[in-house]
Amino acid sequence: MAHGSSRMEKDEIMAETAVSASTASPTATQRIITIAGRTFTLVGTAHISAASIDEVVSVIHTVKPDRVCVELDEARYQAMINPANWEQMDIVKVIKEGKVFF
Repeated sequence: MAHGSSRMEKDEIMAETAVSASTASPTATQRIITIAGRTFTLVGTAHISAASIDEVVSVIHTVKPDRVCVELDEARYQAMINPANWEQMDIVKVIKEGKVFF
């Protein structure tokens, strides 16, 4: 899907695409879904958790995916493109706003 596709186009594509979710996920933080014959392993993470890092590394080594994608909220994205902002991030606020996966 081209970058910049409208929300309507994305919704239409999803409506026309068969989606199945595995009911037997490997762990409580993982979901395996199949869309249009392609399998995706989704791993929920807590960005500040060593256990999450270990789980992601393990999944990558076990599944050997063709691609690895990372979703970032705006604050973490800004921290990546401007490292000085990371030092100013209020981690307590991030946790209170539910921007971590537990």
